[in-house]
Amino acid sequence: MICNSCGKENELGAKFCRFCGNSLSQESLGNQQDVEFRANRISLMDRLFNRRLNRRNYLIGNILIWILFFSVILAMGFTAGLLFGSNAVNDEAATWITLIGLCFFLFYSVSLNTRRFHDLNHSGWNFLWGFIPFGSIVLLVMLFLIQGIEQENKYGPKTKPEINIGEIIGLS
Repeated sequence: MICNSCGKENELGAKFCRFCGNSLSQESLGNQQDVEFRANRISLMDRLFNRRLNRRNYLIGNILIWILFFSVILAMGFTAGLLFGSNAVNDEAATWITLIGLCFFLFYSVSLNTRRFHDLNHSGWNFLWGFIPFGSIVLLVMLFLIQGIEQENKYGPKTKPEINIGEIIGLS
């Protein structure tokens, strides 16, 4: 348990803080669980945006996300057309589902691009250059053709050359 007064770690189930003597109530336990939840959430964001991704894994990640995105859209459209026919209610539902899928696609694409820029020792915000005319061509050349930094940089250690699906989807 973490003490609300001094912020130091105490044994689980302790009634008083061994450092400052403050009472450790059940509220402290709830706060501890909240802190652990936030730490896990931050570590997921850390895995998705603050690490490095080599060229091969970046290419595989892009192929996977495009295949997943278009297969979901095709399957959804085909299923909705067969089961419900075409009417305004079904078209609106399909549009909302597609927009949700598009948000996931964009989030994951930004994650891939950010981690690839980190491998090149650049800020992930550089993906915004893709919104400038012809900027996306420069980004494609940069992200797919330029080899990452060989040594450790401020975004993490050198990436391993093998294919790592956990690294691609941000779970390792």
